[in-house]
Amino acid sequence: MRRVETSGLIDELVKADVSVQTFGQAYSVAYVNRGGKRMDTTSKSVYYPGRSQKAALSKGSWGRWRHDPRVETCLGLAAYKQPKNKESQWMESCIETTEELGIQTVRYWSLLTLTGAAGAVVSELCNRAAERRLDG
Repeated sequence: MRRVETSGLIDELVKADVSVQTFGQAYSVAYVNRGGKRMDTTSKSVYYPGRSQKAALSKGSWGRWRHDPRVETCLGLAAYKQPKNKESQWMESCIETTEELGIQTVRYWSLLTLTGAAGAVVSELCNRAAERRLDG
């Protein structure tokens, strides 16, 4: 499988019957910085768990390839800027939404943040996914 970044190239590879993985950014974070000002995420924000994953798949070209068997749609999830004492809730909500959307592959950003609470949550989520695959 070849990793590509642009929609035009993905279209060309699909026409050539080449299998492709696409990664949509679906980062749910506790806050964002806009113009040097911190803005906390609310339940109505696109960065809220569940919302960012759905929004990532509704953007432009993602929908075009969503059901093409030659294109594996994957999502990038955040393991950074998670709310203190709620890391588990937020990250679990993101992965549950991802599973509901039929996404089989995720990547967490960034490796440097997969320590402490976020690392423990990702480890637990991976163990649960492995158990479901074995059971199913």
